[in-house]
Amino acid sequence: MSNTRETILENLFGELNNQMFERRLSMVSVEFSERMTSAAGRYFPQRKLIRLSAPYLRLHGWDKCRNTLIHEMIHADLHVRRKPYGHTPEFKHWLKKLTGEKSIYHHDDMRPYDRPYRHVYTCPRGHKYYRKNRTRRKTSCGQCDKTYNPRYLLKYIGRENV
Repeated sequence: MSNTRETILENLFGELNNQMFERRLSMVSVEFSERMTSAAGRYFPQRKLIRLSAPYLRLHGWDKCRNTLIHEMIHADLHVRRKPYGHTPEFKHWLKKLTGEKSIYHHDDMRPYDRPYRHVYTCPRGHKYYRKNRTRRKTSCGQCDKTYNPRYLLKYIGRENV
């Protein structure tokens, strides 16, 4: 079944690339991930890769997955055209135009996959951060300094039940 799912995704990507993006995304690849449970999709600019959540597809079907794919394709298109590719006003303009959606967030859509716990971090000044996933790289406190600063490295405290 996964081969069929992957083929459908690649065909859908090709159609959308032709119809909406004037074939600018031919160097971008798409794939599903079984491990993605906190986001419906994500664009990786360095790899020119769009990854969609397979659990999201099972929960919500191809219609919502199609809109998620378009969302990620907008990120990729802006990146390919050397424009800011975050959730900028231009991104939101294209999202509304191409999908009719106004919001970039769909937290409730992934709620069935919420963890019963969260990971807690603290900085040297005592600010606390709560995350779904453990960070695998050094991260500093954004309240103490807006850019990475090793003086304010976050320290892992442990898991806490929600």
